Amino acid sequence: PVLYHMPLCICLLSAAGYAVLSGFAVSSARALAMLLIGGLAIVGRRRFPASRIMLTALSGVLLLNPLIVLGAGFWLSFTAVFWLWWCLQGRLSGGVWLRQLIRIQVVLMLGMLPLQLGWFQQLSLVSLPANLIAIPLVSLLILPVLLFSVLLHLVYLPGGDSMLQLAGVLVQYLLHALHWLSKHSFSAIELTPNEYWWSYLMAVFGCLWFFAPRGVPYRVAGLLLILPLLFPADNPPGNDHWAVYLFDVGQGQAMAVRTAGHVLVYDTGPGDGAGRDRIRSSMLPIIRHWGGKVDKVLISHGDLDHAGGFQTVKNEWRDAQVISSKHSLGTGCHDQQSWQWDGVKFQILHPSAFLPYLGNDSSCVLLVESRHGSMLIPGDISTSVERRLVNSDQNLRADLLIAAHHGSKSSSSDQWLRAVAPRMALVSAGRWNRFDMPHAEVLQRYSQYEIDLYNTADCGALSVSTTESGGLKITAARLSETHWWLDKDYCRVQPAVMK
Repeated sequence: PVLYHMPLCICLLSAAGYAVLSGFAVSSARALAMLLIGGLAIVGRRRFPASRIMLTALSGVLLLNPLIVLGAGFWLSFTAVFWLWWCLQGRLSGGVWLRQLIRIQVVLMLGMLPLQLGWFQQLSLVSLPANLIAIPLVSLLILPVLLFSVLLHLVYLPGGDSMLQLAGVLVQYLLHALHWLSKHSFSAIELTPNEYWWSYLMAVFGCLWFFAPRGVPYRVAGLLLILPLLFPADNPPGNDHWAVYLFDVGQGQAMAVRTAGHVLVYDTGPGDGAGRDRIRSSMLPIIRHWGGKVDKVLISHGDLDHAGGFQTVKNEWRDAQVISSKHSLGTGCHDQQSWQWDGVKFQILHPSAFLPYLGNDSSCVLLVESRHGSMLIPGDISTSVERRLVNSDQNLRADLLIAAHHGSKSSSSDQWLRAVAPRMALVSAGRWNRFDMPHAEVLQRYSQYEIDLYNTADCGALSVSTTESGGLKITAARLSETHWWLDKDYCRVQPAVMK
């Protein structure tokens, strides 16, 4: 009996060794768990259905690392295996291997579509030829050569370096082929899916229907159920209306102001200025949902918590006009600039055209007005600039105020809040930030003037739009996705009790 099970033990030990070498990645851990369960079933002469093996492997992986569910790899790996089992069981016996491989890739491409759109907001039409090249090359050549090279190095036999060089050449050819495929415009189609849960459910049911056994009627009609996911509903503001979306980017600021037919990006959040930022995961999906067009980009000043994602925004919307108080980022903004979109007026109140660059105090102060409501965005100005604007003859009244400098105690003075007299204010700050923003004194002042205050640190992304009655409608990401561990008033900041 021992010799009978020796080949199985060698296979399981090889799989375990590979899982160790890969660092127990999600896919390798899942495969190892399924192989171990299947091996135990063979040794114990028990018949385990494939569904039970998958569920047992899923339970084992979750027991070892419950937080693995937060990563995309967990969902992609287990969903792909389940989908292949569900759609192809009993259908791959016999036939040409290439035809079987193509069938598997078509099943994966369609079946994983809802999950890919939900996680990455992308759809690739070259995944089929890419997988047809990469899977045989990696599985049959590159991976065996690498493992053989590791084995030679472990036992101190010659030839290990030559094997590594051969694997490097094969990887280089693979990368050249994948790079050629990625140059096509349809290699990565950006697509923000419909946000309604039922559209995902319909898409999954449609895929199941399409790949159902041959006796099921009208299988092609299942593809029609995927269409609602690919065409998200959009409700832009009407004429004379505006909407602002304050993104949750941590300790920084990034927002987009939208009218009936135009989009303005104001600041781009924290980042290093070289493409490593939060814009790609926060701002881009929302604006693609709106149609993907940005008409103007306004960078209030050059600090990286406001301009850190500028390079990503610039690469994404090359035709957008860029203005900033930091002249190296765009054409200068000054208090003589104004424009009008769809019945909404945009006016820059600060800085003056002759003021030298002063960092925070050179922030572009923007007033957005329509007959249904107004909004004031002051950037990171301090109380000295607030005093200058209050003493000028400019109209500062606004229904909505973006708190200056993330709620720092160097801003939001009594004089400023009395002059603006907002009904609502938004703070863009990181949770537990080291600057202690918004400051307790500032919160007390907002409470004193009975101004409703909302913070991205508590509410997540915030969206405010005007209404026909002249009011403001606010929605928060963490209110639309409620959890049992959050109080129902968790998002609402009560300045009087903040510490």
